[in-house]
Amino acid sequence: VGEGMSDHSYEHSIERHSERGLEFERMAEVTIDDEPDAFLEMIKFVYLNTCHIDHSNVKALIQLADKYGIEDIITLCLQWMEDNFTANLFYQFLSFELTSPRFGRLL
Repeated sequence: VGEGMSDHSYEHSIERHSERGLEFERMAEVTIDDEPDAFLEMIKFVYLNTCHIDHSNVKALIQLADKYGIEDIITLCLQWMEDNFTANLFYQFLSFELTSPRFGRLL
């Protein structure tokens, strides 16, 4: 787990089974190895087409969007960066690279 990140486990019911008239659920555990607040913003965007972007999460959101292939979040973050550009933001992204060549050209 990277600095500032923590493992978060979520259990979700994924299947319902019926055996001898008894119904039970099988649980699956999913471990999220991403910055929790940024991950929730990404999920919010996926389901609601909206997310909150600010100085504290813009870099994490771009990294998550790159990791999960969500170009629209990268586009929103880059627009936010253009509208809110500061010297601090410049230094925060000075050596930043995306893993996806498709998204890298957006920078």
